[in-house]
Order: sequence, then C-alpha cells, then structure tokens
Amino acid sequence: MSAGNGKGIPVRVWAGVALIAIALVILPFVAAFAGQAWVRILNFAMVYIMLALGLNIVVGFAGLLDLGYIAFYAVGAYVYALLASPHFNLHLPFWIILPLGAGLACIFGVLLGAPTLKLRGDYLAIVTLGFGEIIRIFLNNLNAPVNVTNGPQGVNLVDPFRIGSFSFARAEVIGGVYLSGPQKYYYALLLLTIGVVVLNLRLQNSRLGRAWEALREDEVAAKAMGINTRNVKLLAFAMGASFGGIAGGIFSATQQF
Repeated sequence: MSAGNGKGIPVRVWAGVALIAIALVILPFVAAFAGQAWVRILNFAMVYIMLALGLNIVVGFAGLLDLGYIAFYAVGAYVYALLASPHFNLHLPFWIILPLGAGLACIFGVLLGAPTLKLRGDYLAIVTLGFGEIIRIFLNNLNAPVNVTNGPQGVNLVDPFRIGSFSFARAEVIGGVYLSGPQKYYYALLLLTIGVVVLNLRLQNSRLGRAWEALREDEVAAKAMGINTRNVKLLAFAMGASFGGIAGGIFSATQQF
C-alpha cells in the first residue's frame, strides 16, 4: 500500500516505523531470556550511540579530527558521580546533574576549540589527543591536597536515576509487568537516545549544520561565502562536547561508580 496520510508520507513508511517501535519496546524482554547482562549491553549500546553522535558533530559534520573527545565523556561522568554520591553528600537529582554535566563539558569544548582554531588535520589530532590525556591525568590526580575526584580509586556508591521514590535501579512490578533495573533503564535511555538522534538530525539540516558541512569541504571557500569559521568551529566543539557530557553522566548513573 502506498497511499499517503495527507502529508505525502506513504502508509508503508508509518507501518515500518510502527514495527520498529514495537521491536524496540519488546527487545529488553527478549534479551532478558538470555540474562540481564544482555539488557545491560543494550543500555551501554545506547550510551555509546549518544557518544558517537556527539563525536559525529565534530568529526563528521565539521571535519575536525578530535582524538581527545573522550575527555568530555569523562567530565560528564565525574560531574554526575560527584554530585550524586556520598563523596560530597549532595545527592542532586539526575535532571539537574545531566544539564550541568553537559554545560561543563560544553565549556571544556570551547576551551579546547579556542586555541586550536588555526589547526587542521594531523596537527589538530595531536593537540586534541594531548588534551584528552591531560584530562585523564588531571582527574586521576585530583585527590590531593584537596580530595575532589578520589584519584585512581574513583567515586563509589553513585546514585541511580530517581524520580521521587521511583528508582531505575530497583526491580518492581509496574502495571502488572515485571521490570528489572536494567529494563527500566533501557526505556529511559531509549527516550534519551531518540531525543539525541532527533536533535542531531535537526542540527544537520539547520543553517548551522550546513555551515559545518561547508567548513568540512573547504574552509577557504566557506570564509569566502561569509561564514564565520571561528564561531562555527567553536560551536562544533561545544555542541559535540555537550553530547559527550550527557553520555558520560548516564554511564556514571548506570554503573553507579
């Protein structure tokens, strides 16, 4: 059947979307037959999808070879761990911490992008690789004279996602359906992943996305067409880093250390 829905979208497209949606809904129950470890693997896959989509902004859209991107993932993970654990005894809710982690990662993205505006190719790759290593060493040694990150031991007893008394880490029966902790996380991460995918597509088709693609193809031509390549590069680093920060915060919450 190829009749439209009044807006030019064939019925078979909607049928395909419906089948995919049904498959995604039942997937954690199918995976659970082989063990909850497989549901956790699905959860990690979605975290890495979000991480990859952030990297795609920098490397794919803008053509900036960032080999230190994982540093923003670490920033988001540590922000969540420090603000939702007994380490500082704050235990803030996740809907506050995730935007904070994304914002701080965004700032770090600008700090990385600003000194590298004139660099391209291998030179940019070397600098960003060094940045990633600096962040790793910095976080691993920030336990003296003031213990901020607990050094190589890391931060333990990190809070899971919670909404009031509803914990995503605890198994319970909801509407007559038994959901394990990983299965509850699966649906939360599925919604977040869909949101990140939609945002990524919107960015790609926006004026900014077209500017990134112009920068990737030919920076000189982009400048000649009036594109402010400095701001466009900084926005690529900032937006990509914020996605990495969100993914890092989610990783910290699901691992709880």
